[in-house]
Amino acid sequence: MQDALNIAIIAIIAIPAAYAILMLLDFISGLRHFVKPVHASTPSVDECIPTLIELPCPLPPEPTLQVDPWLMAPDEIKTSTTPAPIPTLPVLRLLPPAREQPTTAPHPKRGRPAKKVQAQVQTAAPKRRGRPRKAA
Repeated sequence: MQDALNIAIIAIIAIPAAYAILMLLDFISGLRHFVKPVHASTPSVDECIPTLIELPCPLPPEPTLQVDPWLMAPDEIKTSTTPAPIPTLPVLRLLPPAREQPTTAPHPKRGRPAKKVQAQVQTAAPKRRGRPRKAA
C-alpha cells in the first residue's frame, strides 16, 4: 500500500514538472527560430574560409535605389487614370420642428383635506411626548 502511495506522489510531482519543462524548451526553441533569420541574412566568417573544395562565398543582395517622387518632374510621375472613389458621409437627419401646444389654464392643486379640529379634553397633567428621562 505504501509503495502505491509513493508512486502516486512521484507521478503527481513528475507530470506537472515535465509539462513545465516541455513548455520552457518549446519557448526557447521558438525564440531561436525567431532570432535565427536575422543571423542567416549575413554570411558568417566560417562560410568564407577557403576549404579544400572551393565554394563561392554568398554575397548579400545589392540594394535597389528608388527615385524620390518629390524630386521628379511632374511629367514623370505616374498617376492612375481612375480617380479614387469619394466615400459618402452619413447624412444627419433632423427632426421636424416642434408644434406649439395649446396652453390651457393650469389645474388648481388639490391640497390635503382639512383636519377636523377636535376639542381637547383638559386633563390634570399635560400629555408629554418622547421618552421618559432616566433617574440619575
